[in-house]
Amino acid sequence: MGSVHDAAVAARRIEDPELRARSFLDALQLPFARPWSIDRFVAEVGFRIGRVILVLDLPDDLSESGEVSGFWVRTAPVDVIYVRDDVDPLFREQCVLHEVAHILLGHEADVVVTEDILVESFMRMAPAIPRTMISALAEEQRAKVCFTRVPDFLQPIEAEAEWLGTLMLARADSLRKPFYPESIDSKDKETLRRVATVFGWQM
Repeated sequence: MGSVHDAAVAARRIEDPELRARSFLDALQLPFARPWSIDRFVAEVGFRIGRVILVLDLPDDLSESGEVSGFWVRTAPVDVIYVRDDVDPLFREQCVLHEVAHILLGHEADVVVTEDILVESFMRMAPAIPRTMISALAEEQRAKVCFTRVPDFLQPIEAEAEWLGTLMLARADSLRKPFYPESIDSKDKETLRRVATVFGWQM
């Protein structure tokens, strides 16, 4: 991943998890832009790292369980992020950014979720699936999947991804806010709105 990989290696020398995430994010110089769009951001991050990143709705059987907010599957051609679509849009965005953080940090999913955790999770969320099928699915996915919000959420790299995802969400939130003072005159506000429209911004 070139400079992304180098930034991750350099950041790991910092012990404090928040400072480490801030250092990494600053080094990446990711495309945070107004008007903020999570879809555009994910696409541009994928372009930056030379990967296609798809965001899809979490399958109904997993979404209905309420235990999984999202997960990431890494395949040879693409990174696929599955996330619930029946939640608050801001929470959904937070889940997406958490998984994007895993991708950027180069985390290996087999460190995050062991086969035992996958089997236990699938059995709890989809008990009707035969155990042999669950075991085969877990073995197939063991090195690919990163679940969001499962029992091992406090593992070090999960915490690392959550810090980076939270910082990215904070930057996104700053772009959602008006870039003019609340007390500005209505005539000046309209002028700024028209200027913003020229640049494709929404106010």
